[in-house]
Amino acid sequence: MSLCLADGYCLDTLGLFFGAQNDASITNHITKKKNALMEWCEPGDIMIVDRGFRDIVEAFSDLGYEPKMPIYLPKGQKQHTTNEANEARLVTKVRWTVESYHARLKKWRFFSDRIENQLLPKLQDCVRIVSATLNWLRGSIIKDHNTNHMDKLAKLMTDRLTKHNYLATLVQQGKLSTKKR
Repeated sequence: MSLCLADGYCLDTLGLFFGAQNDASITNHITKKKNALMEWCEPGDIMIVDRGFRDIVEAFSDLGYEPKMPIYLPKGQKQHTTNEANEARLVTKVRWTVESYHARLKKWRFFSDRIENQLLPKLQDCVRIVSATLNWLRGSIIKDHNTNHMDKLAKLMTDRLTKHNYLATLVQQGKLSTKKR
């Protein structure tokens, strides 16, 4: 599991976990240990997670963090409401940097192929060294550190969270039709 900042820098990589373990069991293990997580995070910090963490969201809340995750589509519902879709977009806007970091990590030849069992005891050290090297040599994933531009973009996205969806209203009222009149 990786602790990444919104600009793509990796703070830490936690543990080595088997492929059969899902995100929730990994996070559950980490929240029970707490030490590595507490080193970097403070109560009130926002944790951007993917849907694999749905079972552990409550544990993050209990630790004082604010977990944010894209919303699941309820059974029988064909699409998200406008507010749900906008909330999911906000999470995705930040989450892509984490995915981009993982893609950078996997581009290293050592991690792109099968890893021999004899290297397993040193694997955690290798991951941390490569993470530090990526931070140092590659820099942040978001290159434009123009905070004025980023602030405007963030404001635009948060303003659109509460904006009414007029097109959806027209469709629900039956005022839009595919047939010509």
